[in-house]
Amino acid sequence: MSGQALHLKICGLTDSAQACSIAALGVQAIGVIGVEGTPRYVCAEIRREIYARLAAQSTVARVWVAADPNDNDLDDVLSGQGTPSVVQLHGQESEARCAELRTRYPDIDWWKALRLRGDAGLETIHRYSNAVDALLIDAWSADQLGGTGHQLDPTWLKHLQDELTGGRPWWLAGGICAEWVPKLDALHPFGLDASSRLEISPGVKDLARVRALVQAVEDRARRLG
Repeated sequence: MSGQALHLKICGLTDSAQACSIAALGVQAIGVIGVEGTPRYVCAEIRREIYARLAAQSTVARVWVAADPNDNDLDDVLSGQGTPSVVQLHGQESEARCAELRTRYPDIDWWKALRLRGDAGLETIHRYSNAVDALLIDAWSADQLGGTGHQLDPTWLKHLQDELTGGRPWWLAGGICAEWVPKLDALHPFGLDASSRLEISPGVKDLARVRALVQAVEDRARRLG
């Protein structure tokens, strides 16, 4: 249904109290970065604290953003207290690797992030669609794996949507903010993934901007309903 409310994922949280505050605003997923050396990376202790508090207080999806994690790292992250419910793969993982992980950890949802530059990326989407539970479409950057704030062209995204119809659920990332939501009325992804446009500084969100995004998504559902 075109009027169905989009799901919202707020990514790059670095503090458990703020993560819980944002979950209480009605978003569906909270992301924590597990890629060392990136601006929003959090250590294992903080990651587990964030996930444990979220699990105790809400049903929000707990997303761990990783790039080419090895089996030992995954075994550690996915065991014990304070674990994610979703792993978002943001590296060079092949479709075979994604399918392998999905089989090995069937209780975890596996999302694959794809940074696209144009029609050349469409073949990549089709290759991964049967290997994961969802796709995340982000803008290309040579410098960062994500969180750049770069936005994809909505006209090209409409073409992309036609290719994705009937396939895996897909999330749209890249410069997501309240002001941009009305420009996406012709698009119907499963959800939006927001990070840098909502921040005061890397990893610290402005709750007013998050509330505005939640409101914009609710307004969109009414407008298109």
